[in-house]
Amino acid sequence: MTLTFSKTGSWWKSVWIFVAIIGISLLSIWFSHQSNAAINGVASGDENVDLSVLITANLIQLPSLLVGIFGTWGLGWLDTEMPGSVWVSTLFIFSALVFWGMGYFDKKKALAATFLFSALIAYPLALLVSSSSFVGSNVQPRYVLPLIIMFAGVVFFGATENISAFSHTQGIIGGALIWIAFTVSLQVNIRRYVTGVDVKGWNLSKDAEWWWTFGPTPMAIWILGSLSFALLVSVLVASYFREIKTAKAY
Repeated sequence: MTLTFSKTGSWWKSVWIFVAIIGISLLSIWFSHQSNAAINGVASGDENVDLSVLITANLIQLPSLLVGIFGTWGLGWLDTEMPGSVWVSTLFIFSALVFWGMGYFDKKKALAATFLFSALIAYPLALLVSSSSFVGSNVQPRYVLPLIIMFAGVVFFGATENISAFSHTQGIIGGALIWIAFTVSLQVNIRRYVTGVDVKGWNLSKDAEWWWTFGPTPMAIWILGSLSFALLVSVLVASYFREIKTAKAY
């Protein structure tokens, strides 16, 4: 609503759509009892910890929780650790895109970005404090994933029209890094559910313990997934530069 605000009649006519979305979201949270987590915490920690210590310690460590979605924390029950090639690539690309998007701000975008960034700090901090917990226990990075996606979307808003586009070299490098991160993480995650993380090596089909005796092998699934994602990234990068070229023509 903030990003699209205008004093025209068409904007006010569409307000009910935003209100309906907010209303449905609030009802969903209420009836699913998800609000209990924010009020009562997700689990009970050490209730004897001083409140000021709890807040200060969590604020200092909060960045490690926020970047956990990029692979610095394990997957699943935090038992599947991602290699550095995954989280370094994803965090680098995300940071570069956000920094690029910050090259353009107007009042509406600045207001929306500030609100979401504040929520990114306040929401996990509230969960941790209400649970008497410290970063690393009870509250997981996936809890803030939707907020990070929304924050990125707001930061990217209007950037393409007002900031110089990435070069072809930058686009290719970025696409390659994302593909590497996906391919490695897919291999590690399949390994977790085929043999367990105690087994090393790239051949997922070798000594497979938990897999059917027919159909595609673990290696076939991994290769197919990797190639499919490579195709998707190639299409997106090519589409982006095609749109940029078209925009420059006008």
